[in-house]
Amino acid sequence: MENPNERLDLDDILAIIEKLPEEDAKSFLKIIYGKLGNFKYSTEDITKENIINDIESIFSEKIPKLLQIREEQKK
Repeated sequence: MENPNERLDLDDILAIIEKLPEEDAKSFLKIIYGKLGNFKYSTEDITKENIINDIESIFSEKIPKLLQIREEQKK
């Protein structure tokens, strides 16, 4: 992704998800569930905007980075 502030559209996100191996997909689901649990039960001041941005960054930054690493490992 050229501009880290640029949002991916739904088709881009779905294409990225399709490329994930099952093990990685399960790991990301666990991370997302943990973040939601932290938001729900935290006594800290976590805003909806913060949690949404955090989870969105998983799809727009972390998953593409992981896919890039996996591709480089194949070489």
